[in-house]
Amino acid sequence: MTTKTEQTTAIAARKQRKPKAAKKAPRKQAAEKTATPTSRKPEPKAPRVTKQAKVIEALSRPEGATITEIMEMTGWQEHSVRGFISGAVKKKLGLTVERITEDGRTTYRIPSVQSEG
Repeated sequence: MTTKTEQTTAIAARKQRKPKAAKKAPRKQAAEKTATPTSRKPEPKAPRVTKQAKVIEALSRPEGATITEIMEMTGWQEHSVRGFISGAVKKKLGLTVERITEDGRTTYRIPSVQSEG
């Protein structure tokens, strides 16, 4: 068993901690390090090409696209492709999608708007 004085000295020793280290100076920004009078402006980034844009582009082709083609293009499963066509393309974007079945092959396409001239 420890005595009260031993306990109090142990507690006092724990309370006496080392002083905190001095804070480091803040890091310089990357622009400050590399900025020179002759530095060029960064080129604008190319627009992001999303899976949605790829699918709509494939459906907009004159021959359209099959579910298998869209699956390979996006990595989605078959039910996800069908859900995307009915939910996002038809309902949210309000586009008309034609379903064409020839020789047992189903193709989906967005008919192009032809201007009368």
